[in-house]
Amino acid sequence: MAGGSYYVEFANVPGYSFTKYNVNSNSQDALDSDPVVPLIDLSVSDGETEAEYSKPFTYTLFYANRDATLPATNVVLSVTVPAGTRFTPASNSVGWSCSSENAGGVCTFKLGSLAANSSDSADFVVTIFDTNAEVPDVLDLQVSLTQETVARTGIVTLAAGETNLTVDAGIVRIEASVQSSSPTETTDLPTGDQPQQGNQLFLPTLESNR
Repeated sequence: MAGGSYYVEFANVPGYSFTKYNVNSNSQDALDSDPVVPLIDLSVSDGETEAEYSKPFTYTLFYANRDATLPATNVVLSVTVPAGTRFTPASNSVGWSCSSENAGGVCTFKLGSLAANSSDSADFVVTIFDTNAEVPDVLDLQVSLTQETVARTGIVTLAAGETNLTVDAGIVRIEASVQSSSPTETTDLPTGDQPQQGNQLFLPTLESNR
């Protein structure tokens, strides 16, 4: 490969998103990414309401594309139905598709494209079983978000035989969770641990031959 101008293109890893590119224009490549991709925020709220047996309980998922210019494409929300509950289709929670509506099932919501600097929310409704043995003390909702963005770095110019090892891409899992208020009656079931954030770093090499 002769000297010239090149870029590196990264395909996103399922379940992860790229970290913010060139944060604050710093030179610490280990802390951010070189590819230009939008950064999406995700948070969950239970409205600080108390869960009750046999009654619907609503979680609200807030998501936002914080990039000022770049859209996010093929964005998908994923939620695991909490133990002791069943997903309940409701007028305020349309658009969800579930592998199973029972506890442990995974429900997805295809958001499509998110415009730059935009935000919105989606509701996720469950009903708590009216059986003490099946209801945990605390409802723990686990949520993740993915986008199928292909990221491309800026142009890097290399002389013949030159090597550049500074072009990289960091990825993190975008997820959020919330523990709701305890039901009106307690049980002996334990509460599961919160998911741990994972991360990985890609370090491609750019080289040119004389």
